[in-house]
This record gives sequence, C-alpha cells and structure tokens, in this order.
Amino acid sequence: MVARDSSGVVLFSAAGREFHMRDVKIAEAMAIRWAMRIAIDLGFKEVMFETDNLSVVKVWSSFSSQLSYLASILSDCVVLSSSFNSCSLSHVRRSGNMAADFMAKFALSDQCFVWISDAPPGIEGILSNDVLSASI
Repeated sequence: MVARDSSGVVLFSAAGREFHMRDVKIAEAMAIRWAMRIAIDLGFKEVMFETDNLSVVKVWSSFSSQLSYLASILSDCVVLSSSFNSCSLSHVRRSGNMAADFMAKFALSDQCFVWISDAPPGIEGILSNDVLSASI
C-alpha cells in the first residue's frame, strides 16, 4: 500500500504478507483494513482508498447482504471507516495502480515493512506514472 496526499506526496507506505494468503480478494481486503488501521494511528481524517480489484469494491458496497469471510473483513473496514471524517473506496484500473503491484511484489520478501513519510527505493517513477494515469 502507498498513502499519498492530494498532491501525490507519500505519507506512508507498507508491504507485508499476512498468513501467506493466496486468495487475492481476501488479501486485498486485509491490506485495506491494515491501511485503515495505520491511517487511524497516524491521525488521518480524510482518506480515499483505491483498489484495482473490482470484486472487493462490489462487496464493500453490499457487504451486509453477503455472508463470506471477505464480507466480514470488509465489515471491519466499514466500522473502521467511522474513525474518519471522510472515507471512500474506489476502483481504479490496474494501469493506474502500478504502485500497488510494485508493493505486492515487494511483500513477497516474506517480511513486513512500514515507511512513514517515505516509500521503498525504486517506486518513485511508478508513483509519478500512477498520478499521471489517474489524471488522464
């Protein structure tokens, strides 16, 4: 995950693997929940979360009508979202979310990393491309 302000400046970033999750949707939901917890700990009040996993966004929008492990994780996220003044989850094309792909590959190192006001080396150009792709 990479958290940026409205100007694209990195506020925090993190990479990790939880329980060696193999289900992409559940891993994405767990990453969103983790990002929310970090954002709460850092005192953020207005947040927008983006994912390239449309299934997660659809379950987020209707989690109360679904009984699944994915829905229960996203239910936790909805509860956490009440800690913010403003919170949203939206779908972005994979081409506009390459930073998430970079961080997911970084997480394969089997360790957990969190950077405050920074990001791992090698991601700067990717972040610039994501900002440009999102504005097109």
